Amino acid sequence: MIGKIIKRRYEIISLLGKGTFGTTYLAQDNDLPGYRCVVKHFTPSSKNPEELNKATELFAREAQTLQKFPKHNQIPTLLAYVQEDQDFFIIQEYIEGHDLTEELSKLAGVTMHENSVIELLIDILEVLAIIHENKIIHRDLKPSNIRRRTKDNKIVIIDFGAVKQVGDPVQTIVGTFGYMAPEQIRKKPQLNSDIYSIGIIGIQALTGIDALNLKEDSVTRKIIWRNSSKVSHKLANILDKMVSYDPTERYETTQKALKDLKVLKSGGDKLNVWWIIVVSFLLITITGLAIFLFIKRPVAECGGSTLPYSHQKYLVNIPYPECWNRDDSEDPYGKIVTFIQPDLKAKLIIHAFEYSQNLDNYQISEVDDLKTSLDMADIIKKNDAIIANKPGKMIIVTAKDGNEKIKNMYLLTLRGSTAYRITYTASEKDYDRFLPTVESMIKSLEINK
Repeated sequence: MIGKIIKRRYEIISLLGKGTFGTTYLAQDNDLPGYRCVVKHFTPSSKNPEELNKATELFAREAQTLQKFPKHNQIPTLLAYVQEDQDFFIIQEYIEGHDLTEELSKLAGVTMHENSVIELLIDILEVLAIIHENKIIHRDLKPSNIRRRTKDNKIVIIDFGAVKQVGDPVQTIVGTFGYMAPEQIRKKPQLNSDIYSIGIIGIQALTGIDALNLKEDSVTRKIIWRNSSKVSHKLANILDKMVSYDPTERYETTQKALKDLKVLKSGGDKLNVWWIIVVSFLLITITGLAIFLFIKRPVAECGGSTLPYSHQKYLVNIPYPECWNRDDSEDPYGKIVTFIQPDLKAKLIIHAFEYSQNLDNYQISEVDDLKTSLDMADIIKKNDAIIANKPGKMIIVTAKDGNEKIKNMYLLTLRGSTAYRITYTASEKDYDRFLPTVESMIKSLEINK
């Protein structure tokens, strides 16, 4: 299929994934140079006539659902539904970003901070509320079907191949075990079955336990998870209600779940509004200067507690804040690890790759790459530096990421024929806030090669 052009317009350029009913590809729109889209090719795994008919119906339903859905920037736009030579294709908007499997680390013991989980649940439920307003049950909410868009960090719900209109009969179990509500497995899905799925994602984020490995009390049918996470009783109670075995004891609507989460996010303060104003005014008046100095001071993340990280091949050792997330997935461009601030406001990324030239040439090539790859790149500093007790180079640059201005620091060093690049990236307004933490990490960096 690679290279195939559909409707004389959409050219398939790479494979994205394969599911029960379809194979998904990344394509480019030859009528709009530079615009990429997703092509979903109907490729059912079963040839059984009954199952094939059902698969065809589900595939067509995804296109019909997206077609009649009110345009919303957190739900993919349908571009075309095409039949060519007995083949069916759904063509829709491509969401540049990553799915939640990247944020829900697969490493044992690595979990998301409670505040980050609350934010994540609110973000997902707000999009789901739009879907439910149209009387549509998604039926397959899981980390791989929820993406975080790069340009604005917003949540986008994708893959409507399992959707069901409220009131339509159900003949087949559709969904992903571990995330499916009990009544959905019994072919009786309802709107709050989707709330169950999101609750499971929340528990997975807090515990680091895969959905299929969560245990259930044999008597009460409640999911056993609280002892696997440091979580407040208030959030734990909300999640338990979201994943209640009995749908009548679960949140009836997304709005009710959202209300409780937003109250928890704000602290659930029930004090009189005027009393809050008076107290706030007094606090600001008395401690204004102290607060200003407090904000400006270097703050140790996680109270100064760190965890060790080592990479055996490239002999990298570096401590990182205990409450930060860690992504060990590597990529073809040399990325070996990413450390992520809990609220996704800062990252430290380490690359290592083969390089045959000297340090000065390395800096020149990096500057050239930054000027071409970053939007409105402005190199504001180029210095010599000492990195892990060896000579290195520092580059500091500002750029645009969508509507936001970002600031990046690049540290470059060589060890024989291996080049190392340490990148600190944050929005310009948050850069100084996390810089002391990053500088502490870099100061303790060891490269024993």
